[in-house]
Amino acid sequence: MSSLMIGDKLAFPGQYVSAAELMGKDVTLTIESIKEKTLQMASGETEDKIVMTFKGAKKPLVLNKTNGKSIGKLHGPQLLKWVGKKVTLYPTTCMAFGQRVDCIRVRETEPEPSE
Repeated sequence: MSSLMIGDKLAFPGQYVSAAELMGKDVTLTIESIKEKTLQMASGETEDKIVMTFKGAKKPLVLNKTNGKSIGKLHGPQLLKWVGKKVTLYPTTCMAFGQRVDCIRVRETEPEPSE
């Protein structure tokens, strides 16, 4: 625990999966459900967001536009037809709110079949 710092996503986990929780590795998961939820944003306002759950995963993923487009390239434009399909998540960084932040992205290549 000595390597954890204040603000560390692993020390203070949230309700949704974070880039830090992927531990620097690709993770291939099967989409279990896709639902629209009203979420409270950091600003205090609420927004409707798409939330995906995965088979065997403890936490859901809030789907952003970038990841939605990546999944759409793999599995087509109809969100509900993504249920049962596999995706590979990976941690990276991106520009958001004027600074470079950790984020999760979806690989735009078909995941390897599991044996």
